[in-house]
Amino acid sequence: MDKIKDKTTAQYSNGFSFLLSRDSGEAVIAFTQNQPEFSPEAGKFQDASGREVATIIMPYELAKQLCENMRAAIDNEEAKAIARS
Repeated sequence: MDKIKDKTTAQYSNGFSFLLSRDSGEAVIAFTQNQPEFSPEAGKFQDASGREVATIIMPYELAKQLCENMRAAIDNEEAKAIARS
């Protein structure tokens, strides 16, 4: 029997949107990639709406933990940058 390997790949994102509901107990984060598109009519690149590259649905409490852990990691990185300057 062949083993099926997970083919998950990383996705680049430079934007996001989210929905959060304590009542439903869920958080939805949609990651997007925003990049300009060339308009032949205008002869130049123009802003385009972001295309969704990944969506994550998670329990509300896990979303809280993610925010707390990211805030702590960001604060730590900022403190290191201040210490180096």
